[in-house]
Amino acid sequence: MCIKRIIEKIKLRKSIRDFLNKKPDKRLSIEDQKWNKLWQLWSDVTLNNNYDNYIYTLMTYSSEINNGGHLQFFLNESNNQVNFDTINQHLKTALSPLLYDNYFKAYNLFKSLNLKVECIEDYVDVEMENHFQEFDKCFYDNEESINQTIKDYANTIEL
Repeated sequence: MCIKRIIEKIKLRKSIRDFLNKKPDKRLSIEDQKWNKLWQLWSDVTLNNNYDNYIYTLMTYSSEINNGGHLQFFLNESNNQVNFDTINQHLKTALSPLLYDNYFKAYNLFKSLNLKVECIEDYVDVEMENHFQEFDKCFYDNEESINQTIKDYANTIEL
């Protein structure tokens, strides 16, 4: 992973953490405060138990897709040298069958392309992104179920 990308990720997590560490706004509902707390835990990578790991993976997946689509998710995760078997299992548990099938087809396409990214400039490949458009569209069309799963989990957090 190139240094620019590492620095960008560190800055992004720090800015999220700084924003979320602000004193809770009294005007925020308890539900909104819990939602913010969950994203704070995510940015600090302090989700520890098994179910937390599923939610962490789901939140990372959702965040990456919303930031750049499936191609970006797979490139970032492969550059972080994650275990895709673990990610696949977490998402199989956390996603609806429709969304998991969509994810898994995108994953198989990504594997078949055997892509490697050396630096941030390598991320911009419109032609390559076009291969993933149908998967991104399915995600966006059904994203509410993911948000609801995350929201339901956030409601279990103590403030």
